[in-house]
Amino acid sequence: MTLKSLDLTLEHGDPAKPGIILVHGLGMNRFFWTDPGQCRALGGQGRMTLFLTGSPTPEKKGLFSIGSPDPDLTGLGTRLADEGFGLVSWSQRDALGPAARVLEEIDYAVIRAMETWPERPLYMIGHSRGGLLACRYLHESGNRRIAGLVTICSPHRGTRLAGPVSFFAPLGRGLRRILPKGKGGAAVEAIKRFALFLSSPALAELKPGSAFFRESGKALPAGLRLLSFDGTDPALVRLYSRLSSCGCWQETVLTDCAARIVPGNRFPPELRTGYGDGLVSVDSAVLSPESHVSVARNHVGVAFDRGVHDRIVAFLLS
Repeated sequence: MTLKSLDLTLEHGDPAKPGIILVHGLGMNRFFWTDPGQCRALGGQGRMTLFLTGSPTPEKKGLFSIGSPDPDLTGLGTRLADEGFGLVSWSQRDALGPAARVLEEIDYAVIRAMETWPERPLYMIGHSRGGLLACRYLHESGNRRIAGLVTICSPHRGTRLAGPVSFFAPLGRGLRRILPKGKGGAAVEAIKRFALFLSSPALAELKPGSAFFRESGKALPAGLRLLSFDGTDPALVRLYSRLSSCGCWQETVLTDCAARIVPGNRFPPELRTGYGDGLVSVDSAVLSPESHVSVARNHVGVAFDRGVHDRIVAFLLS
């Protein structure tokens, strides 16, 4: 397949406003920006809305719940389209593959944007690994048509969680060898996808000190405008239990419970309230200290925060 067959989506918007190239993160797809219900996570294991829940309604039955997503969730791409920005987005063909493959796609998407909007300023916005790869693209290309870069919860210095998870990579490779080829039942397919996630090159590249980071020493193009965000709520998945006394729901934050048990010097900052978003630490997410914003949301929730959307729109129009 050639790059021309990418499912590239272009929305032209208002000719007076910038064009935006949107780069999604590891294991996700272009619906991250517009329709979280259609976006998969963890190698396709579950819907991304799992990470966007709040307290269940009082009418919800049962004693335990993982909460309910906000029915009014708005993706950043939807907000930018409503504001009249031109948008380019696509689903990475191998969102778990090595950086080099995604960088080829980013280059193609940027070229299409430059050809489509030769007179407009262009910006890149990336979430998680997407911001990291957008940054790497700019390091290597030095493309001066790009006026600015926005990264949302991107691990610019890696994430300590990639090490423990990728420790299970041999298990993932072993499962892929013994599972039947072709399509199996739902359970087999789920195991296959999770095995692929565990053994993915993308996950290995996110470890601090990996070859990917050792090769990322070039400076960004001069004059590039920068804005970055981190999250300080490490509760990726929320658990609720119903109180028998009043029937209302009480939240249990598992990372807070673990932090009280594990010694501080051994507990990763990515999982500490105030220090990480559940996957990336605050320190790692900083791209430019002069234009960086902390948000009390988790790794996915930051990208759906209305205040974050407001700041990004103001940045793009300033």
